[in-house]
Amino acid sequence: MANDRLLKEEKIVIDCLSKYYCLKWEQLIQLLYYKEEDTANRILVGLKKRQLILHDEETGYVTLDPRSKPDTKTINAFWVLLKFIKKINPKEHYKAEYPSEIFFLKDNAQYEIVCIDKGEEHTIALLKGYNRITSDEDEDEIKYIIVIQDESQIEECMRKTGDMPVLFASVDYTPDNDIPTVSFFQI
Repeated sequence: MANDRLLKEEKIVIDCLSKYYCLKWEQLIQLLYYKEEDTANRILVGLKKRQLILHDEETGYVTLDPRSKPDTKTINAFWVLLKFIKKINPKEHYKAEYPSEIFFLKDNAQYEIVCIDKGEEHTIALLKGYNRITSDEDEDEIKYIIVIQDESQIEECMRKTGDMPVLFASVDYTPDNDIPTVSFFQI
């Protein structure tokens, strides 16, 4: 089916899945925040019926390609991105380069979402080196949202980030809820 025949919201969903490969159904509903939840759900069901998206009802994952596998870091970064989605255009976020997962622009500033598993705090040095190379005095610095697994990681991450503009976040799942709680920590 030609991409120009898709509705605006359908294009947003397809574009998002082509960037991140595999997301949760609930994330796509929230991506279309400006639509009623029932309407957003019908849009996804329509895409599924036309076999433009694949939905595993057992896991809740949605993809364009059955070979795509969920990436926990991308999914967690996307939950964090959704906390900002009402302040940015729903299409203006992008897959970032390692170690970042997603970057977006908000209020003329670039933000990168970085997921750090326990024991991976050393990867922050890659951000620090990149930030030093790309920043000059006339440009705005990149602002980082570092998604941690546990608050105990903050101290180690702070030692690595130095004076970089950083906001910490966590994505906490509960068994009885499809939508995790995203918490922010500013130090």
